[in-house]
Amino acid sequence: MSSTNKRRRKAEKLTQKYDIYFLIPLVLILSIVPTIVLMKPIQLKGISAETWISPQSVDFFSYYKSVIFIVFSSLLLITFVFRVGMQGLETKKSIYYYPLGIYALVVIVSLIAAKYPDVALFGYVERYEGTLVLLGYIIVMVVGMNLAKGERTIKILVASILISAAIIALIGVFQLIGWDFYKSVLGKQLIVPSLYAHIRDQLNFTFPKHQVYTSVYNPNYVGSYVALILPVLVGLTLYFKNIFQKIGLFLFSCCLIVSLIGSGSKTGMGISVVAFILLIVFLRKPIISNYKFIGVMVIASIVLSVGANIVSNGFLYYKLSSVGESIIESVRIAKKDSSVKKKLDRLQAVFTDRDEMKIKTEKAILILKNVKSQIIFLDGNKNSLDTITDDGGSIGFRNETYSDIKVTVRNNGGNSTVYVSGKEILFFLTKEGFKVPSVQNRLIDAGNPPKWGFVGIEDFASGRGFIWSRTLPMLRDTIIFGHGADTFAIFFPQDDIAGKLLGLDSSIIVVDKPHNMYLQMAVNTGVVSVLAFLFIIFAYTVSSIRIYIKARLDSFLGIIGVSVFIGVLSYCLTGIFNDSTISVAPVFWTMLGIGISINGIIKKQIA
Repeated sequence: MSSTNKRRRKAEKLTQKYDIYFLIPLVLILSIVPTIVLMKPIQLKGISAETWISPQSVDFFSYYKSVIFIVFSSLLLITFVFRVGMQGLETKKSIYYYPLGIYALVVIVSLIAAKYPDVALFGYVERYEGTLVLLGYIIVMVVGMNLAKGERTIKILVASILISAAIIALIGVFQLIGWDFYKSVLGKQLIVPSLYAHIRDQLNFTFPKHQVYTSVYNPNYVGSYVALILPVLVGLTLYFKNIFQKIGLFLFSCCLIVSLIGSGSKTGMGISVVAFILLIVFLRKPIISNYKFIGVMVIASIVLSVGANIVSNGFLYYKLSSVGESIIESVRIAKKDSSVKKKLDRLQAVFTDRDEMKIKTEKAILILKNVKSQIIFLDGNKNSLDTITDDGGSIGFRNETYSDIKVTVRNNGGNSTVYVSGKEILFFLTKEGFKVPSVQNRLIDAGNPPKWGFVGIEDFASGRGFIWSRTLPMLRDTIIFGHGADTFAIFFPQDDIAGKLLGLDSSIIVVDKPHNMYLQMAVNTGVVSVLAFLFIIFAYTVSSIRIYIKARLDSFLGIIGVSVFIGVLSYCLTGIFNDSTISVAPVFWTMLGIGISINGIIKKQIA
């Protein structure tokens, strides 16, 4: 019997060793793709050119990530199919295949039915998370589930994740202290191809000094990334016995935390706190056994934070304090606090057509009517309003109901302006009637799309109230399948001038994402795809809780398993306020596959 077990273990080791070669594309995805930053000038075409801020785009952070991910995930699919079909790899029987299959199906159907298939296939400007990328996510998850079946392969995949994480963390720390690698001579040489070497010194970076954005581009995505990776680092710190390994992993964790704070991602910081609480609950025994080390490291972290704050000229603590202020402000807005309401615009809607422009506030409706190329002012009942013109040419109204409204009219073809409680509504009187400016200096009609919720609190969570309230009604058209992967910006009501002013303080801005991963899925690939994804996460969460409550969490698989679970769950929680992105999502989907595989292994061990 013992000889049979030895032969089985030997066979398993040989299989794992063999599987390592088939994991090479996945290793490259995890260790390289998140760190890619490379300039790609693009002449936009079709609907992308029409809806973006410019007919040209210069992408640094998404295009090549997407291209290389598609290439590597395609190679991964080929090698996996070869491993299964030609070499007889037995795939794991799993309930996850059913929702994953449904998700894949509606993604493909959304592409087939898409009005703009080119965007749905490759993705939208500066995002490039199209159908090919979404199918790549499924591939990395399935491969992770089936080939991460032993400590050796799991350690290789975790190490691959940490390679890119280390690079991202170091870049973040240096950005915080004021030395941005991408602004250095070497950085510019690496991210700008030699063909465009002549413009390296002309690069204009929009982020201010000390702002952390790393290779994931958007500071919000730094929050999603750190919430995903940090629990794994903490778990490994508790697992390793060697003091130098512990210190190294602790410093690594500190770099990620510093990057997170420097990014200013309130979502990332809040969810990371939740992740730490979950780690304490599940890993309380390893934590207790490491109490001396943890105590020393807490003191060390305080000293390091003080040093980092000094080096960054106070930026670190400024970011921390601003997070608290923002959270308090959002809570006050959500409660419609009276002190906040005074700052909120009373503007509700703006409509334009050929002969009239209507501005609706909480108190009244102002109508600007075109009469023989002259503008007259009417109330909501079409009665004429008495006006007052000041020395500067601004037109006011004698009626107290309109006391918060001022109008400046230019008859020379320039833009006129309506001021409503400090908000500026620009408009033009053209041969086609009243128009408002949009991207690329286009003139459009102002619309009033349907909205659900967040009335009066459109600026909740940095404008998410506005975006969510206009996105929710869109779901009526995407119950079964969506408009196509990454087409959100095309179908979002960009003509909602009042909503943009209320939520974003600018009417000329492209809303290219909903700042909610689940609404993003629902619009792009359908509500069914969201339900399929949530079923996967729910099943994985239930499985993990059941397993890790019973399991002894003193082994590598036990600690890394619960750490991956908390990282995956944290990422899903950040998805309430952040979007899916090619910079972070490949790591998430791989970790989800690895986590499911580890759960299967441990479940057999404790059965």
